Amino acid sequence: MAYKNKADQKAYSKKYYQEHKQQRLEAGQKYYKKIKGLKLKYAKNYRELHPEVKRKSILKLRFGLSLEDYNRMFVKQQGCCAICSKHQSKLTRALAIDHNHISGQIRGLLCGSCNAAIGALDTDSGVKLLQKAIEYIKDYDKV
Repeated sequence: MAYKNKADQKAYSKKYYQEHKQQRLEAGQKYYKKIKGLKLKYAKNYRELHPEVKRKSILKLRFGLSLEDYNRMFVKQQGCCAICSKHQSKLTRALAIDHNHISGQIRGLLCGSCNAAIGALDTDSGVKLLQKAIEYIKDYDKV
């Protein structure tokens, strides 16, 4: 079909879309159901073959870090937890990125245990709580 001008073509397209809206919706849903399994299978396979892609996106989204930034921190800490010095090779998971939950400032890389402990005390009064915990443990060890 030849159109006199762009406005005629646009008007026809708009009218056609409105008249066939339900058909297009049903066709789209049918197509999605058909390929959904394939897309999920492809995505899972891709993630398994390229774990660094997922890692990069998580680092960027959650912490604003590039993989290179993480690797620099890792090398600076010699692959060890910043608190207990346990090496990455002795851990089942990658060193976690420790950050201040209020300011978002990145502090370093920690093993899961140290990260959980710091996370539990990471409040406005966290340092005071940590000092109290140290005193508590010292008092307990005296007995």
